[in-house]
Amino acid sequence: MTLKNILAGLRTEILLSLVLLLVPAMVLTTFIVVRIWERDLLRHKTGEARALIGTMQQAMDDISQGQAGASLKAMKEEIRQRAQWLAPKELFEPFLVVGEDGSLWIGDPQALRSTGLDQSALSTTLEMKKRDHRVEKKAGLLVVRAPLFAAGRSVAVVQ
Repeated sequence: MTLKNILAGLRTEILLSLVLLLVPAMVLTTFIVVRIWERDLLRHKTGEARALIGTMQQAMDDISQGQAGASLKAMKEEIRQRAQWLAPKELFEPFLVVGEDGSLWIGDPQALRSTGLDQSALSTTLEMKKRDHRVEKKAGLLVVRAPLFAAGRSVAVVQ
């Protein structure tokens, strides 16, 4: 064996070792970056949903104060009108508001069944005593759910 053959084998071995170290490192780095993007996207979307819930609650407060002793029917109609510009379908799909009696104020009945807002989830959310929200993942969707208050009691659930 000549010195040239030994050096070529050594160069090849060094190059293969570097490739075998760098490829997994690049794959791992890519995986970590994707997970960070996913976390940031979830935070962003949750923040958007919380802002929408806050805006809906503010609308409920405005309706309650503007119409002293307003009926739930009047609140439902006012919220329905305001929701058209508060929650465009392109941003929040499906967007639902369900009354404490289980009646659908805003949204598609099909979406109500597919998102899993059943009676137990409705009652659990309505029992929340403060203006808070719950976040969960269901069937590939990020579901943010919160109660809407009027006159100090929860009257509907926004999801």
